[in-house]
Amino acid sequence: MSNFKENWKERQGLKPKASIRKETQEEFVMRTLYETSDTKMEKPRHMDNPKIIKEENWGKKPQKWDGHTNISTDTKQQLMAWDVYLPTITRPKTPEDRKALVETKRMLNKDYNNPTTRKYLDEKELRLIGKHPSQIKPKETPRISVPEPVIFREPQKPVEQLIKEHSDFRLRKEQEAYDQEYGTEGLASLNRPK
Repeated sequence: MSNFKENWKERQGLKPKASIRKETQEEFVMRTLYETSDTKMEKPRHMDNPKIIKEENWGKKPQKWDGHTNISTDTKQQLMAWDVYLPTITRPKTPEDRKALVETKRMLNKDYNNPTTRKYLDEKELRLIGKHPSQIKPKETPRISVPEPVIFREPQKPVEQLIKEHSDFRLRKEQEAYDQEYGTEGLASLNRPK
């Protein structure tokens, strides 16, 4: 589609920068009256000028062209206007420009989320919505550390002997703590842990 845009602009001899503009309110009213009225009013002069883009086509992303059918005048205007509109909207200066930027991002995100239209998004459009390959961080695969297998060894001493040693050690500690707190003489010796 980008080749078509470039070839079409070359054939028309148009520069997409400052020469292309959106129609003014007065021109919009004149065009609307001409298109909808029953009177035999003469065609407004600005409608023949390909550098003046209709209000409806300004800021509207052009649809995919299949290469076989003729392009409507609306699509031609959208192709020209989009190249002028996109760079101006990326640096908003007024609240209206900020609203237009949000609306444009919403529209581009909608195209990005649709798998059939995603492939037609331009590099500039992808950068605007933050989906350009250089802007997307690669997903890190989590590293899973596998613990070393536990090797069970048979105890060198029998289990009964280990249990007896541990219980004797605990009893000795309890007796020492009791002796230090209550002493070893008299009635205190009767409640000493055994």
